[in-house]
Amino acid sequence: MGWKRSHPHSKPHPLASSSVAMLSMANNADAGPRVIRLPPYKYVHVLDTNSNVSRVLAGPLTYTRQEHEHVLTAPQDMIVLPAQHYVEVANPVVRTEDGEIARDAYSQAKLQHGEKEFRIFDKYPEPFPLYPGEEQVSPIRELRVVPVDSALRIRATRKVGKYVAGDEWLFVGPATYYPRVEEEVVVFVQAIVIKKNQAVKFRAEKKCTDALGIARDAGEEWLVRTPGAYLPQIDEVHVETLQAHILTLQTALHLRALRTFTDVYGTPRRAGEEWLVTTDTAETHVQDVHEEIIGNVTVTTLTNRQYCVVVDPVVNGVQRRGTREMRKGEASFFLQPGEQLENGRVEDICVLADDEAVLLQAIEPFVDLLEEEGDEPEDEDDSHVQKKKATGHGVKREAGERWMVHGPREYIPPIQVKVLETRRAIPLDTNEGVYVRERKTGHVRAVKGETYMLQPTEELWTKYVPPAVEGLLSSQSGGSAYVTDPTLSNKLTASLGRPWDSKNGAPRRRDPTRVVTFEVPHNAGIQVYDYKTTSSRILFGPTLVMLEPDEQFTVLRLSGGVPKEPNVIRTLCLQLGPDFMRDQIV
Repeated sequence: MGWKRSHPHSKPHPLASSSVAMLSMANNADAGPRVIRLPPYKYVHVLDTNSNVSRVLAGPLTYTRQEHEHVLTAPQDMIVLPAQHYVEVANPVVRTEDGEIARDAYSQAKLQHGEKEFRIFDKYPEPFPLYPGEEQVSPIRELRVVPVDSALRIRATRKVGKYVAGDEWLFVGPATYYPRVEEEVVVFVQAIVIKKNQAVKFRAEKKCTDALGIARDAGEEWLVRTPGAYLPQIDEVHVETLQAHILTLQTALHLRALRTFTDVYGTPRRAGEEWLVTTDTAETHVQDVHEEIIGNVTVTTLTNRQYCVVVDPVVNGVQRRGTREMRKGEASFFLQPGEQLENGRVEDICVLADDEAVLLQAIEPFVDLLEEEGDEPEDEDDSHVQKKKATGHGVKREAGERWMVHGPREYIPPIQVKVLETRRAIPLDTNEGVYVRERKTGHVRAVKGETYMLQPTEELWTKYVPPAVEGLLSSQSGGSAYVTDPTLSNKLTASLGRPWDSKNGAPRRRDPTRVVTFEVPHNAGIQVYDYKTTSSRILFGPTLVMLEPDEQFTVLRLSGGVPKEPNVIRTLCLQLGPDFMRDQIV
């Protein structure tokens, strides 16, 4: 940077040279008034044509102009700065350490060409003139006051103090900002107001220290949860504002960790770990930067008449996979991540009437604790019940063992037990019966004329009857001696002596576990064959035939028609006569 000098052998001052040129062209034209009267706060520029040096005359002053002097400007007002104001001046004069104007060897005021200067009221409380070469760049402006919870983002245009060109920093309020030529204002920054149940996510553009004094790595994200105004630093980028999730007694928040970290409640979390946030932990929850929301979990409520089995339960914070846990009402709980209800539902307590029982099977060894004194379930082998008893009221059960629990009572099966079926006592009249099969021996017997409850090792047996016999039972159950011609009636008689079903227009289907019965009409006979003993028995009507498990009816095939043809008539019973038949003699 060079200082401009004015001497006889150098290039004259622009204003002076232009003035001299004007005087020369005007041939001693008017160089201004001879006597210059300047009131206070007025000034003019005067050129000494002998030395080509311009100077300032400031009022109040009465000055008699010399012949070699020319007035360059009309009287101008000095610049008056109000309090808290400034003005920008280009090509400012150079001042010494004591504040005086620096001059060269020719008494010309030195200028800083190409520079700018902000003149502020604090340093220029009195009105001041502009020296030759100085220019007022902008009008007088008020100093910028930065309010509380706000700041100015400043960028250095050249090296200043500890900053180099391009560095940025914040000028934080409340304060008054004094402009400098080495700085420029980039943007006005307003503090972010964090409300209750809110959090703000920030990301570090580079390695820095945030507004709370915590060191951050480049690209790191974090949350600011403290309610109030937060003014981010220069390297903090506002990503988004998060709203808190409201937790109730009926809902919980299911979360998953994206990386290993310690959550806001001080609990260490591993990458991929899942957990619930309930009202026992907090009333509201804001999703952390390392958390992923899976969804909401609804509370599971059990009444005093319900229970459930939880698969893969969480015990003391550790999930025990492959196990099951029984939970009884009254209770309310949230299923932890990884837990699920067996069969996907809550079960009702099994209520057994006095004629009902539930068939159970142990799926693993355990001790069955009896709920009441003397309440002993019916076992597969009742003679071993006393031997199986453990201390107190417990009965040791082995895997695969079957037993029954009889009513009246309420029953909740333990998790080591599988419910096979609920059985009800079968009431049987004297002419009714069922086929019962012993599972251990395979023996089948017919139980008749009593109310019977199947034993743990028993099951109902299905008796097979040939289709031809089924048809004859259906058609002859009303006492007819022969097969009913279907062309004579659109109705079939009911089977097994049951009443006619007028709604369906067809006989009721026979229960294959019921004892097969047939009413033999008067003056008729029927043959029953036992395949086990290879013997037969003949019964005459009127009577009721009840088949044993190994017995079957003998189907009679008789000749009929005119002329007679064999195997025309099929029947189960044979009329004994007298009967009238006719035939055709060929």
